[in-house]
Amino acid sequence: MINLKQLRLLFIAIVAVGLVGCTSIADQQVRANSGEIKPIWIVNKSYSTNYVDGIQIDMSIINLSPKTIKYATFYMMPFNPVGDVIVSEIGGKSLATVEIVGPFEPSYQANFSWENVWYHSVFDCYEIEKIEIEYMDSTNLVLSQSEVSKVLMDSTNELISNSCT
Repeated sequence: MINLKQLRLLFIAIVAVGLVGCTSIADQQVRANSGEIKPIWIVNKSYSTNYVDGIQIDMSIINLSPKTIKYATFYMMPFNPVGDVIVSEIGGKSLATVEIVGPFEPSYQANFSWENVWYHSVFDCYEIEKIEIEYMDSTNLVLSQSEVSKVLMDSTNELISNSCT
């Protein structure tokens, strides 16, 4: 016969197992990899170059926050093969900003592309310098470059580098 104390422990165990089952697989993987929850997950950060040396930036983003994203702004810097910052041959800029416009509900995943972010014949890679996220509840979150490095994943959920040097 089960006493009251054993019944309480059984109830707590069932609730704990149920709560773990309610978290998403992506959330559990990010927790397992880092020990903390991340607001977003950037998967497959990549680029391509067109016939006039225009650089297209591509990435997939997953909203891991319990909040709905209203806007997210990405600040990016281009580099050449020897690790020096380059200046776009059209427009004369190095730091580029691109934005996504929501709403993006929790667990939402989408692919994004931005064409002709820079123009340069010796472009090699880019770093995300900072991400600013604005939520629908008017709160804001800024991820520094070191924090961005903790949310970049490849398609196998392994952390990838944000460094071009």
